[in-house]
Amino acid sequence: MAPIDGYWGHPTSTIDWCEENYVTTVYIAEFWNTISNLAMIIPSITGFYYAYRNNLHTRFMLCFMGITFVGFGSWNFHMTLLYEMQLFDEIPMIWGSLMLVYCLMIHYYPVLQQNYYKNMMLKAILVTYGVLSLLTYLYLKTPILFQASYVILVTYMLYLTILLLKYRPCNKTVFYVATIIYYFGAFLWMIDNFYCNQLRLFRQTNSILPFILNPLTQLHAWWHLFAGYGSYLHILFCTHSTYLATDKPLVFKFIWYIGLVLDRCESNQQTTNNGPSTKKKST
Repeated sequence: MAPIDGYWGHPTSTIDWCEENYVTTVYIAEFWNTISNLAMIIPSITGFYYAYRNNLHTRFMLCFMGITFVGFGSWNFHMTLLYEMQLFDEIPMIWGSLMLVYCLMIHYYPVLQQNYYKNMMLKAILVTYGVLSLLTYLYLKTPILFQASYVILVTYMLYLTILLLKYRPCNKTVFYVATIIYYFGAFLWMIDNFYCNQLRLFRQTNSILPFILNPLTQLHAWWHLFAGYGSYLHILFCTHSTYLATDKPLVFKFIWYIGLVLDRCESNQQTTNNGPSTKKKST
């Protein structure tokens, strides 16, 4: 039987997930829930690199950074099950989502970017939402409040994205893939929560299941994989749609270790190489 306390001591987080603690190693509370965060960290760092290399708007770099912070925060949370690390996981989820909401809104409603006062008002509303969500959660320490705040943002992002599908040029295939991947991960997250006892019993009593296949039943880890990559694709979708409306559109490319990335067209890269761009990045 796995020890209750490992290297990081007794858990202080408000949530202890379905994966049994300190089974694989005494140094990591939830091993599979920890290493699965690489599915967020590696794509988001790659996305940030391509965004920086191609001199994209700062707001898109911040979106990629948001997923990176979520990945590192989630890694530390599941590794330690400490309350401080739980906040390091959950707070970036809210603020990263707010950043993507901002990107989607100014793309669909250009006046929110073109008009200074409306742009500042939008930023103020989003920051207020983030601060109120944070303060309420810190005071009450109820996970359902964080989950409700996050679900509201995800639902609104889906609504904005559907508007883009109808009224803006975009790559619908990437959107459908991103949405299916993300919500399939959410479905696994719910099964892991609602049927945790059955999953644990299955892992403990089913001698037919080889140990090497045990990770297949760690559904929260699969949530990280699917939701992380789905979120990454959603940012690619928004970025690609935004630049389709410019004279320097981006193209999707495939690289072996991550899948899709966004890069400049060859003609645009040659133009950039002929001289430095004087156009400032906007947020």
